[in-house]
Amino acid sequence: MAAFIPGESPPEVRTPIFFTLEFVVIIYFSIDLANLQNKNNENDMKTEKNK
Repeated sequence: MAAFIPGESPPEVRTPIFFTLEFVVIIYFSIDLANLQNKNNENDMKTEKNK
């Protein structure tokens, strides 16, 4: 493990943070899409009942 020098971000430190952020964003969007699909399904159910 290389010593961390302030002012320089070594790739060993930078990449895990980047991958973690990317991972969080992907999870957030997949949850968001799932919520949108659930809302659409609820709306479909309501329209079915109204018919």
